[in-house]
Amino acid sequence: MLLTNRIASLELLRFLASISVVIFHYKNVLVGTDYKLVAELPFNNLLNLLHTYGYYGVHIFFSISGFIFAYTYLDKDTSAKTFFVNRFARLYPLHFLTLIIIVFLEFLDPIFFTEYNQKNGIFNDLYHFFLQIFFISHWGFENGHSFNTPIWSVSVEIIMYIMFFLLIKSLKLIINFSLILLFLLLYKFSPIEIRYSEFAILFFSGVLIYQIIKFNRMKTQLLISLFILILSLLGNFKILIFAPSLVMFIVLIEKYVKKQIRPIFVNLGSITYSTYLIHYPILLVILVTGEQYPVMNQIYFNDLFFIFFLTFLVLTSLLIFNCFERPLNKLLRKKLY
Repeated sequence: MLLTNRIASLELLRFLASISVVIFHYKNVLVGTDYKLVAELPFNNLLNLLHTYGYYGVHIFFSISGFIFAYTYLDKDTSAKTFFVNRFARLYPLHFLTLIIIVFLEFLDPIFFTEYNQKNGIFNDLYHFFLQIFFISHWGFENGHSFNTPIWSVSVEIIMYIMFFLLIKSLKLIINFSLILLFLLLYKFSPIEIRYSEFAILFFSGVLIYQIIKFNRMKTQLLISLFILILSLLGNFKILIFAPSLVMFIVLIEKYVKKQIRPIFVNLGSITYSTYLIHYPILLVILVTGEQYPVMNQIYFNDLFFIFFLTFLVLTSLLIFNCFERPLNKLLRKKLY
């Protein structure tokens, strides 16, 4: 199967995965796990599944990332400098911005955040600030979540990026498959917990998908991916096969995406990182505003407010991507190459 430029279908999946995490956090941050309050959230009958399992969007991210990295780098000779400058320029500016936003919010209302952080096990101290600065907030040095808490998954992804680059010259299909089996054995049977082994499985499964579709047996591969996808939903939900099989299925239907809607999908995919990192500070602003202005308290139960929140989030993400992320990305690459 020939793929060129941005994969529109995968970009849409990436955006939808980020929205599933946003909806999960809308529930988790604003009302917690009280099932009576959750039942009162906007469109709960439609969104209940995402209120409960929306965090699996993160797992889908890892398989998407593995595929995109293989698609972008696996068959090319890329220097370490180019690889890591690209990653730094893409990820760090918005990470730093949202980190400073959280610090600023805490400065505005320290009493609220002291109580909120203690209640939710969040460590916004100087030690964890430095872990965040160096993008190692979830490398095993932490006491728990800190500052812009969703960034934990990006911190873990960086470990996957490093592993991928170190293995890139020897990461043939059979070696990658063996690596996935090794992580699976460690995940299922290791007497000691290997941190984030499930995410390594998902990431390198994404790499495996790219290696498989290169055999260009689209109809057979499409049927296989659909069969595995259905299998993952039978009985107990199996995220370790659901996420990669979903990615494979979505990639294989790329040729059916109409030319007219491709730019929309690509633009939505482009703002995924913004959507993922900026939604948590916005949710905190909603909480703080409700504390300070009783008329705004629990406004998040209102259907129209929820629609406004999602619309505002997407528009803000578009603005951030076009006016902050993309310009700084280009500037940093120019300066650091």
